[in-house]
Amino acid sequence: MKQTNQYPIVSILGRPNVGKSTLFNALTGKRDAISFNTPGVTRDRNIATCQLGQHKIRLIDTGGFETNPQDVIFGEIKSQIWSAVDESELVILLLDGVDGITNDDRDILMKLREKGKKFITVINKIDHEKHEERLYEFYELGIPELVGISSEHRRNLDELIEMIIKFIPKIEDVEISRETIRIAILGRPNVGKSSLLNKLIGDYRVIVSDIPGTTRDSIDMDFTYNENHFTLIDTAGIRKKGKTKTGIEKISILKSLDSIEKSDICVILIDSQEGVTDQDAHIMGYILEAGKGVIVAANKWDLVDKSKEAIDEFTKKTRFKLKFANFAPLIFISAKTGQRIFQVLDIAKKVFENTNRRIPTGEYNRLIQQATRMHSLPIYQKKRVKIYYSTQVSVSPPTFALMVNYKKGIHFSYSRYIENTIRENYNFEGTPIRIKVQGKQRK
Repeated sequence: MKQTNQYPIVSILGRPNVGKSTLFNALTGKRDAISFNTPGVTRDRNIATCQLGQHKIRLIDTGGFETNPQDVIFGEIKSQIWSAVDESELVILLLDGVDGITNDDRDILMKLREKGKKFITVINKIDHEKHEERLYEFYELGIPELVGISSEHRRNLDELIEMIIKFIPKIEDVEISRETIRIAILGRPNVGKSSLLNKLIGDYRVIVSDIPGTTRDSIDMDFTYNENHFTLIDTAGIRKKGKTKTGIEKISILKSLDSIEKSDICVILIDSQEGVTDQDAHIMGYILEAGKGVIVAANKWDLVDKSKEAIDEFTKKTRFKLKFANFAPLIFISAKTGQRIFQVLDIAKKVFENTNRRIPTGEYNRLIQQATRMHSLPIYQKKRVKIYYSTQVSVSPPTFALMVNYKKGIHFSYSRYIENTIRENYNFEGTPIRIKVQGKQRK
């Protein structure tokens, strides 16, 4: 199996209300960035993995740049913007084709040139061919090549994507030995990630502090346990969006998300004293979206009541908060005392095996046939949905395809029923399962 290095980082830079968030949404195909015709709507940076043709990038939507901000919050946004730019391999300088060139545009351009940053200039709000003449004004900035687009109407986006691909660095695929299990340790700030890593490797390699946010970068460490090879990735704590204030913290989130992408298994640490928070569930969402194996480790277990009633209550609340990932094993540990920490590695090895488990096609088809007999396929447009064939198409995560006559006839609840049936018959503990429903091509 091949795995790529960290994806190139591309940031979108420009004044307020030039359409940065709209462009971000258009390129990512999502609605992660709020988009209104009101300056300053984007205050925190949005970060997303973006597929451009055969290439993947990390795209950052920055706040609106103002040379002399009147509001204190915009001064903080300004520092975040340049933190994003410093981390980027390429900057998209987005200008407004209706407003024309402003002094802020000139200041941004001068700063980019001073930094020696690679950038492409994009003129937004060129909604129609008759608006192309607006581009001539921008050539006075001394930019030899620019592209006019409409991010709202997706005009000329293909041309922009070609330019981005042209300028981002080429990433070579690196063969990773499957004998090594890569484990990312994730969680909120100050939950004990670095303490756990240090205890596992038996060496004080990562700074441990009561001050949240001590770890800024993701750190990879190789070691062997019970003749199994592991790479541990300690990551910066992922804060809730509204509580992520500094530019450095934003980049830390970026690196944490890349750590998820690079990992085989994610261990999400939760604080036993606080229990599962909304932010823990948010992190779990990142992990499942990436299709990674996952373990929930309740840390600081040495500080809480360990009676059977307390354990049962904690487990019940944890399962309820993370009910969308009820397949994840739960273990109680103490990074401080070392209690049960090596069991995390034992479980990780089993989860890794589960993420790479294949069901023989014959067995799988018999299982699906039995499942459909037990729970009949639904009716769609007065006709019974039929499964023509089904198969496991990939692993890590285990992915199963169902070829049916009416794709829309398979409701989410029936896909979940198929998933539960698979789990009841095969050990897929700790790994998400994906069910892909495909409809028959109709002429």
